[in-house]
Amino acid sequence: MSPAIPANTPASPWSIAAFWQFDWGRRVGYSVLKSDAPSGDTPGRFVRRVFRVKDYDRSEQPDGTYKRSAPSEAVDPRTVAPGVWGELTERAWGSPLPD
Repeated sequence: MSPAIPANTPASPWSIAAFWQFDWGRRVGYSVLKSDAPSGDTPGRFVRRVFRVKDYDRSEQPDGTYKRSAPSEAVDPRTVAPGVWGELTERAWGSPLPD
C-alpha cells in the first residue's frame, strides 16, 4: 500500500499537477484525525494515513510479482490501529516470512 498523502494539499497548479501524476492506486481506507492531532513540520497541515491497493498488488494480480512476497511498505491490515504502525506478517507476505 502506498505511503500517506498530506491531507491539506495546497491548491497551487504545481502541487495539483504533481499530485495527480502519480498512480496512487485504489483507496481502501484512511484515518480520521482528531482536532488535536499533531501536524507535520508546517502548522495546520496534517499527515493522514491513507491505505491504497496498486494494480500490481496480490489482491489485483494473485499470480503476479507478489504471489509469495510483498512490497516493502506492505502491512497486514489486521495489525493497524490508531497510533500503531502496521506489521508485515506471513498473511501479508503470502508465505512464511524470510529469515
